[in-house]
Amino acid sequence: MTATHPEAPLSDGLTADFYGYENLLPEDERKLLLTARDFLRTEVRPLVNDAWAKGSSPAS
Repeated sequence: MTATHPEAPLSDGLTADFYGYENLLPEDERKLLLTARDFLRTEVRPLVNDAWAKGSSPAS
């Protein structure tokens, strides 16, 4: 069973929220979560994918 929240859930297309925890968060925390996901998608993912393809680790 998926947990529900009275407010409409924010969505970014993530399908891995198997336990529905996101819907239990207050709206401001859900927005922060989406901001973090967006940062990871736009800033981190390209570096990780490139490093994976090269078999290396990105410089910190």
